[in-house]
Amino acid sequence: MAATGVVLVTGANSGLGLVTCIALAQMPGTSEIILACRSRARAEEAIAILVKGTSRPSDFFRFLHFDSACNDSVRSAVASLKASNTVLDRILLNAGGMGSREASGLTKAGSTEVMAMNVVGHALFVEQLIAANLIAPGARIIFSSSESIVGMGPFPKPTFDPPTKDTVAKHMNNTLTGQPLKWMGPGYMGVSGYGCAKAIGTMYFQHLARLKPDVYIASVSPGATKGTGAMKSSSGWFKCLGGFLATFMMHSVEVGAQRYVDALTSETYPSDYPSGACVASFDSEGATGKVCDYAKVDTKSKKNNTANFQDVALQEQAYQAVQQFFV
Repeated sequence: MAATGVVLVTGANSGLGLVTCIALAQMPGTSEIILACRSRARAEEAIAILVKGTSRPSDFFRFLHFDSACNDSVRSAVASLKASNTVLDRILLNAGGMGSREASGLTKAGSTEVMAMNVVGHALFVEQLIAANLIAPGARIIFSSSESIVGMGPFPKPTFDPPTKDTVAKHMNNTLTGQPLKWMGPGYMGVSGYGCAKAIGTMYFQHLARLKPDVYIASVSPGATKGTGAMKSSSGWFKCLGGFLATFMMHSVEVGAQRYVDALTSETYPSDYPSGACVASFDSEGATGKVCDYAKVDTKSKKNNTANFQDVALQEQAYQAVQQFFV
């Protein structure tokens, strides 16, 4: 395993983020773990779990206030890191989700909540860290992606026709179709919803990887994972459906988190999946199967394809569109 150094995980207080922190804390090459979370109280609860479950003292872990849906919070987080002269070696951009019941609501920056929490906040965070020289040479940055980016499962395949910055931006402010995005249940899985957000984020970081060859950047899906915040916070029939799917079609949070751990620490990962990779389950395997790089491999199913993640021009358009929401 490669030395991990100072690690920052967004959305670290539960689910995949917390389990990833537990695994990384037990690696001898890790020097500090920063839990970037919205709630100090929940982060402190997570730190208590980490201290109990690892051999690390409480001061090995640090809370950083970070809300990926709020650009002001993102900038404040970077300012705090700069003030403490904290240079990061490993970054996991894990925070996000399917949004609240106000998923269609626009943030102050003009994007929908689901786009802000999954894409805009993380993109702005990394750009601000780069500008502040807070990312170490040879660092690894992993963006949490999803098999929904190719329309796997109940998600519609995101489409960008024509493949322009304006098309991407219309997804981000929900003016492409104008249909409201529901939090959970019928109607939520719209073309401009969660899967589209993860697709745009993936393309953003693919382009950034070309701009920053001195840093390893990849998008990695944890696969269909039970025990995450999305199912826990749902209600009614969707929670019942989630329980059924968890039994038969999902893997454990430990298995999902291992995909992140491998990407952050494996010595061979950058050669197996070069910077700019989009690592997710091959669709013939389902969302818990063997992974491949969508930037290189075409999926078998005709309804799912990886063309967006092999389209360099579209990735640049996505990059430019996301930056419009940095205000």
